Amino acid sequence: MRCNILRFGALLPVLLAAAFAACNDNPTTIGSEYLPQNVEFSSYTLKPEDYEILSGIAAVANSSAQGALGLGIGQAPDGTVAHGLLAITSESPILSGSAAQPVKQASLVLHPLSYRYGDTIGQLSFDVVVLDEVFPIAAKWDDALVSRMEGAPSLGTFTGAYPATQADSLVVTLDPAATQTFLQEYFRYDSSSNGREFRTLKTLALRARSDGRIIGSFFGLLGVADTLRPTLLVTTTSDTTIRLAAGTSNWIVKSSVETGRDRFVVMGGLPIRSLIRLRLDSIPADATIHQAELRLYIDNEHTFHGTYGESTYLVAYIATDTTFQQSSYLTSDISGIIPVNRPALDSATFTDMFRFTALGPTIGAWLRNRRGDGMLENQGLILAYYRGTSSPDLETTTVDRLTFFGPDAADPAVRPALTITYSVQVDANK
Repeated sequence: MRCNILRFGALLPVLLAAAFAACNDNPTTIGSEYLPQNVEFSSYTLKPEDYEILSGIAAVANSSAQGALGLGIGQAPDGTVAHGLLAITSESPILSGSAAQPVKQASLVLHPLSYRYGDTIGQLSFDVVVLDEVFPIAAKWDDALVSRMEGAPSLGTFTGAYPATQADSLVVTLDPAATQTFLQEYFRYDSSSNGREFRTLKTLALRARSDGRIIGSFFGLLGVADTLRPTLLVTTTSDTTIRLAAGTSNWIVKSSVETGRDRFVVMGGLPIRSLIRLRLDSIPADATIHQAELRLYIDNEHTFHGTYGESTYLVAYIATDTTFQQSSYLTSDISGIIPVNRPALDSATFTDMFRFTALGPTIGAWLRNRRGDGMLENQGLILAYYRGTSSPDLETTTVDRLTFFGPDAADPAVRPALTITYSVQVDANK
């Protein structure tokens, strides 16, 4: 009689140990009618050549229209640069048109998310400039866009400390005359349809300056009260004060990141996601998966984080056929998510390892597809910071970077390790 076992949640490791230890024993009659007969258990750990890992910039941007919570601005000593983009999508007849009142005072008000990266006690420095264009919803770092930003006219400059608390706002004083010109030109109404349609024509860019030492994060637009949105505060010569809140926000990032077979990266801001493909040829297609755990080990020398601290949670998106199209590179349907957690070492610290403990059902689905019974093809997993509703949203409010050792790391002990425990039906007569 071969070994027989059923999976009972957290008891699985104990049951497996007992099953392997008593592999040659005949089962007792108690409960034997509930156990599958002629089942053989095996365990397999993938070899380095069974992994294909690629770090790539994700197609998803930091736009509020694509789920971004924050707005990053500034420059850090390591060369990481973040520029903000704002579209004002409302207007006031007091500030535009032939009856517009002259502007006496103007400022841009931003509300901090309390995230800083770089020299966290250093100064934040940026210009508010006017771009004669509308930024695309999916805009990411583009040298041509940044070049236009560098040559754009400035409304004002901020150089100083990042706000001490979330209750404090950051106020950039703007030039009244230049702001008045912007307010006369930043939009138009199209009357070609039955109703007037508001169209934004210009963008406010928050251009990081080279004398800055930190990147700070501010509230963008997603899921926040109007009072926390980036806002133009304008006072006219008649002492009338108008608030124009931004309707869309985005921010673009440039950073130096090295990857290869020996290391791969997950990073916010750019953002960078990593594709992990797993070769499962050594697992029989008819296998039943009982447990699958993938461990990824952190390369601390190349891992950096800001004031939110070390990350303890990632996600793996299940890759599909659309994942590798140019328009959706390294993205996937939001329904296919696997949690990836960092185990605690003790009450105060975490291990230098992230662990997938819920891979079994996905690997089982991949095997069913291989034998022609399922729809989910093994296209791999996309490791990323999460951009859900939890706070802090590390992918869209930070430039934090987690670097992992790859399958060709010099030390075999820190290479990715996927161990699969499975069973197959066997011929009892053999």
